[in-house]
Amino acid sequence: MQEQKDKPFASVIIITRNRPKILADCLDNLANQTYVDFETIVVDSSDNYAARDLLSAWPAVHYLSIWDGRNNMPAARNLGLSNALGDIVAFIDDDSMVFPDWLENIMSGYSEDVIGGVGGRIINKKITVAVNDARIGQVLPDGTAIENFSKDIKNPILVEWFGGCNMSFRRLILNKLDGFDSKYGGNNSYEDVDISARVRNAGYKLILIPSAVVDHVYAPRVEGVVTRDYDNPKVRYHYLHNRAYYVTKNIGLNKVYLVYVTNMLYEVTTNVIKKPCMATWKLLEATILGFIRGSWDFYFR
Repeated sequence: MQEQKDKPFASVIIITRNRPKILADCLDNLANQTYVDFETIVVDSSDNYAARDLLSAWPAVHYLSIWDGRNNMPAARNLGLSNALGDIVAFIDDDSMVFPDWLENIMSGYSEDVIGGVGGRIINKKITVAVNDARIGQVLPDGTAIENFSKDIKNPILVEWFGGCNMSFRRLILNKLDGFDSKYGGNNSYEDVDISARVRNAGYKLILIPSAVVDHVYAPRVEGVVTRDYDNPKVRYHYLHNRAYYVTKNIGLNKVYLVYVTNMLYEVTTNVIKKPCMATWKLLEATILGFIRGSWDFYFR
């Protein structure tokens, strides 16, 4: 068996914001890894110093800060990436509780040069697994990103994208691609789908190792952070903006996507006609602006 010291060095980057207790739990889990040749980098986008003060008990952890950098996951990831020394860079959230053999299984996936990224299974009790849908980590032509990362499969599989709370890539590839795209703002949807697509488009494969497990506990979001309530006009705008930007950039405008846009506009317009009020008008406005500005940001970036 190859000695541990001969294995590649890894950088584990944790993105956190205003959740020092859950960050401490995350670090406790990470400290018990069977793969020991790695560094830990915490990128803090908080509006206070709680995480920084917490890390006084973790002197080996590298601390970086984007002050009050709410809803700016790509910038946080890029800051961590620019300071990473590892051959492999793995990303988790502060509420990603890794299993002891998580990193060892992640690293085992880089057995061939053609493997550009490795992800793992995500246990998430708040998301229902589609039992009759065998697809995992796939992206449809209309931009629908199929997850199903909680499925308990036995063998590694090739996927088209990873969930952002359990993904890794070769650092040199990310650097050649200039890292994560900052256009994915708001709730940061599709920033993980985008980097996965760009790694694949560069000629590399993405493999999901089901034994590389994290428990995504979904700690409560702090005030001011965009949620997943898609009936909220602000959330709807950012989600549709990011989806439109992703499709225009990585797939290209196509018939299936345009049908999706038409159906969405029909739905919200019908809702305005049936129940004309400020709330329905705002949702219609957010929908239209999201679609338009998402494509605009690609063509005029």
